[in-house]
Amino acid sequence: MGALEGSRIGHYTYEVRSTYKETLQRYDDQAPAGTIVKIEDVSALPTHVEAGDKVELGATYALLGTSPDADIKVTETREIRHEGEVLGRPEVTLIHRGGTYSSTVPLFLPKDAKPGTYKIIITIQTPDARDSSETDFTVT
Repeated sequence: MGALEGSRIGHYTYEVRSTYKETLQRYDDQAPAGTIVKIEDVSALPTHVEAGDKVELGATYALLGTSPDADIKVTETREIRHEGEVLGRPEVTLIHRGGTYSSTVPLFLPKDAKPGTYKIIITIQTPDARDSSETDFTVT
């Protein structure tokens, strides 16, 4: 894992932010013909840390299927890069129904993490839809 050797990924957590109906109202108010995934927000908090600190890698996304009762297989990936090198790629796969979700993965940095900017590419993917967004944090 390169510069993040010795880092740890904590326990994934998520919460439902909006129901299918509430999410559908924000996105055109019509059931889609297929699955829709739309990342609404990504974050790495705090944005400035020291080696050995914890960074919360968060994502909020809308997920709409063809009906409110459709089970949708979702894979969330958080790719961690520093100076162009992939240092980690924690991933979780789960089943959701349509709605808006927020999830967080804590990253515990090693005490010898290299200083600089770390880019996080967050991807939310279903079997037939996908969206990605980027954020970053800085180790001083």
